[in-house]
Parts: sequence; C-alpha cells; structure tokens
Amino acid sequence: WVQNDTPLLTSVELWKEFYQAKSHDQELKDALGRNILKEIDDGATLKFGWSPTVFCVHPFLKERKDLGLHTDVITESLFRLQEEGVINNSKKTIDKGRSIATQAHGTKETYEFLDRNPAVEFHPTSYVDDPQVMAKIDNLIAIVGALKIDLTGQVATDSIAHKFYGGVWSDEDSIRGSRFSKGGKSIVALPSISLHGRSNIVFSLPPGTGVAITRADAEYIVTEYGIAYIYGKSIRERCLALINIAHPDFRLELLEDAKKYQYISQSQPGFFYQSKYPTECEQFHRTSQGRDVFTRPIKPADEDILRTFFHKLSDHSVYLRYFRMMKSMPQRILQKTTDLDYSKDMTLVVLYPAQGQKQELVALGQWIHDPKDGIPEIAFQVRDDWQGQGLGKFLFLRLVEMTALYGIQTFKSDVLDGNKAMKSVFEKSGIPFDKRTDFGVVTYKFNLSS
Repeated sequence: WVQNDTPLLTSVELWKEFYQAKSHDQELKDALGRNILKEIDDGATLKFGWSPTVFCVHPFLKERKDLGLHTDVITESLFRLQEEGVINNSKKTIDKGRSIATQAHGTKETYEFLDRNPAVEFHPTSYVDDPQVMAKIDNLIAIVGALKIDLTGQVATDSIAHKFYGGVWSDEDSIRGSRFSKGGKSIVALPSISLHGRSNIVFSLPPGTGVAITRADAEYIVTEYGIAYIYGKSIRERCLALINIAHPDFRLELLEDAKKYQYISQSQPGFFYQSKYPTECEQFHRTSQGRDVFTRPIKPADEDILRTFFHKLSDHSVYLRYFRMMKSMPQRILQKTTDLDYSKDMTLVVLYPAQGQKQELVALGQWIHDPKDGIPEIAFQVRDDWQGQGLGKFLFLRLVEMTALYGIQTFKSDVLDGNKAMKSVFEKSGIPFDKRTDFGVVTYKFNLSS
C-alpha cells in the first residue's frame, strides 16, 4: 500500500458532461419515481442498476422504512437515505445491518460518511452481482433503467441500433437474482418518451440493438404513465399492457402495428389509448370480514382474469347480471368491458390478494354511457364466494363518489326484480332515486346532483 492524500473526485468532477446534459423535466421524473415506489414495500432490499433513470425513485424512498441495500454503486442520495435511517439493513437475511456495494461516488460528505463506516461494506462484483448471493436475500427488488423496450418485452439497456450508451452491465444478473430471491421482483424503468421526442416503447427494437434483458425475464415495466406486469404473459397481453403505459402520442401507432402483424386481435377497439389511465382511482379496501383487497380501473390486458371471473360465477349469478343464460363470455363483451375510454366510462375491478401478481378478480362495478340517451348505466357483480362482505355496496358508493370527477349528474340501472341483493344496495344507499317496473325488470334512475 502507498499512502495518497489526493482528494477523491466528486460525482460532478467525474461526470461533468452528464450533469450539464439535458434531462427530462422534473414532473416526468417524479411521476416515474412514484410509480416505481408502488412496487417497493417496507423492509425490502434494493439493488439499483447503473442507469441514472432509476435515481428518480430515491427522493420518494423516505415514505418507506427498514430498507436494505445490496447494489453496485452508492450515490449521494443513497448515502443520505442511510444517514437518515431509511436504509438501515435491519431486515436483510444476509449481511444484516450493512449496506453492500462495489463502489461509490458523491460529494465530500459522502466519502466522509463511508470512511471506515462499519455499516457499509465494499465487495467485488463477483459477490455483489452473483445471482446465487442475491438468492439468499429475501424480498430483493432489482431496479434497472432501460433505453427501449419492444411490445414483446425485449429490453435494451446499453445500446440502440449500433450505438452504445454503456458497457455490458450487471442488469441481467440483477433481474435473475431477484427472481431467485424469496419475495423478490425486478423492475425495468424508463420514460415513455426520449429526449428527442421518440417513443421508448416500440413495436420492434431497431436492427443492431442489443437485447440486455430477454422477454422471458422481464417482469415489471414502469413508465410515468403506469406499471405493466408482463412476466409469463402472452404476446397479446404484453402488447396491450405496454401500449397502456406508452406515451399517448404513440399509442395508436403501436396499436395499429400490433394489429397489422397479428400480435393482437383485429377487433381490439383501442378506446384506452385515447385517455390517460386514472391512477387516482386506485384504492385499497377492507371487506366486512377483514379481507384486504385492491380496487383499480380495469385494463385492456385484464381479459383473461375477467374470463376466469365469469367461469367462477354460478348460473344464477350470470342470469341476474346478463338477463339470460351464458356458458361463456363472448370476446366482444370482454373487449367492451376491458377496453375503455377512461375519460367517460369506467369499470372498477376488485382484486384479491391486495398485492402481488397472483391476484383473482372477485368483483367488479362499472358505468357505461348509453348511446341512446347519453346517461351512464351502472352495474356491478360479486363472485358467489365473496358475496355478503359488503363489496356490492362499496363498489356502488365508490362509483358514485367518482362521478364528481366526471361531472355525472344521473345514473341509471336495469335490475331483474328477483335480484334482491342489488335492489337492496341501491335502495339503502341513501342516494335519491326514481324507479319503475316493466315485465319483471326494475329501472332505477339516480339523482346525483343532490
């Protein structure tokens, strides 16, 4: 060893051009960061990729607690989170109480914090990026940034066409290591649009682009417009989920390309691309029996879980909802229910368990504008084994609450006279209504203005 007292270069001194370069506006970065945060739970251990894109979540990590760190590089923002106790590594299953990294860069304060700090250890990449080591860390979340992703889920992180923006990184190791981790997951984050105004979600990657993360490994894809879970999904489901989080200016083009090459059905309406997914309508709820569920607006990729929901309904429940016996859910009804213009129509789905990807659809409520008179028609349905837990009432009142966002003054609903449960929800809701009965069908008209 040779002693050297030369000051370490700060991040700005190391990458002066990077800090002076144009970047996305703060509003976009904040929206992207908040969407990433949704997939991070208290007690998780985080592994960040090298792309600066993932740094946008750092300011929001203060809303979590007992986080762990097993990552390639410690930055100024990560040092601050550890200094404030947000990162304390108390829940890690290996290297407990210690942040693990291969290197660090930041300010002079960062280096002083790291100097001989027993709460931070530096290891070679052969340890930090070893998927077998990551497999020993429960609840490991790998967060990597991307340049482009195609509609099948192939991810480019280091090059576009024949131009390289980085070397061969550890992203694929991180993705697979998180897959081996108990409770782990991987997140690929990217802005929906490039600094040059081009879509970062494309029908196909430009020729010569390196695929750093395969379509078989990609799991959560996050943009400022939402989250798409594509692991184990069909090509059709991947296309619809990724178009839904693409920049609105490019959704129609992506939809038409997907139809042209038969990735999705020619009959797909594509109403969803005309409006922004209403994240503000997402909500957690606890049923009267203490079961936690998650409710959100339906998405075009929900066709399969909607079909499964239908086949778990009794014949009686199907008849009460559709006024006739049905043995299967026609494609046109699936598309009409899942592919919505969110600016005027709404379908809320209730999912159980409240978190995770092995969720079942247990109830849904919707309003669809009647083209004859322009009045939204409301309906809801609860799976037989979930009835009696107050979900019908919850969905009705939630939809009524949301009408204020849409300026809706009147609802209507046609109910079979024998549907006592739905009639009870309507008549005990406290919402003023008029009703009439014709040939066994009760028509309710609700006055929401009062």
